[in-house]
Amino acid sequence: MLPPLEGFMLRAYVAGVLVAVILPVVGNFVVPKRLSMIGDTAAHVTFGALAAAALLDVASQDLLLYGVTALAVLGVLWMVRSLGFSGDTAAAIFLALGAATASIAYSLGSRLSVQGILFGSILLVGWEEIASATVVLGVVLGTLALRYRALQLYVLSSELVRLRGHRPEYVEVLLAVLASMAVVSSIRLLGVLMVTALTIIPVAAASSLATSMKRCLALSIAIAQASVFAGVTLSYHVGFPPGAMTVLVALAALVTSSSLSRAGVRV
Repeated sequence: MLPPLEGFMLRAYVAGVLVAVILPVVGNFVVPKRLSMIGDTAAHVTFGALAAAALLDVASQDLLLYGVTALAVLGVLWMVRSLGFSGDTAAAIFLALGAATASIAYSLGSRLSVQGILFGSILLVGWEEIASATVVLGVVLGTLALRYRALQLYVLSSELVRLRGHRPEYVEVLLAVLASMAVVSSIRLLGVLMVTALTIIPVAAASSLATSMKRCLALSIAIAQASVFAGVTLSYHVGFPPGAMTVLVALAALVTSSSLSRAGVRV
């Protein structure tokens, strides 16, 4: 039985629809590159930037958050491409930097809510955050429509990007901007842990069944949508946090897709 589609529940479902497109789309271009931690890294860097901004009483935070997070993602990609670091190692370095920044900010008196940033609550979002996420969704989908081929080649190989007349560095900047926008716009709605989960788990579930990248994109979005919808609905009925319920549903989808894959099912 569905909860009443009004008030905070309506806002929760609308926000869920938006982030369940934004995050899996970005995840499809980082998970196959073995950069699964980059979503977690971006979220922790955003956490650190938010804590520092709260400490310094920065009036306009959005530009700061997008810029710092994009630079961190670019730093990860640069370390992988130019210094030969593995994706997980480079991501872990910036993740630690973000966590350390947050720790220092709190030790100096930052009053940002730790629980709110880590766990979030999609039930508390307002229309202002939804409007911001809508703009980000438009940018992400518009960029995907215009630059899908270059991003697809980047997933396969940076050398392929160069051979097809694109600059890998430019594609990296584009991916960093998209990832930062996705994380910053979603973290206030969902929290660090759920942002990480929706960036990775639906893509991992879809990739075991999909036979092409476009099908993986579509299937991962469908899994994320179903996970958020079921998670929010179950949360209303059983009283558990919606983020936790969403993650559990997504994990169930991952187990199911893995079982279907072993049985030879492909889409």
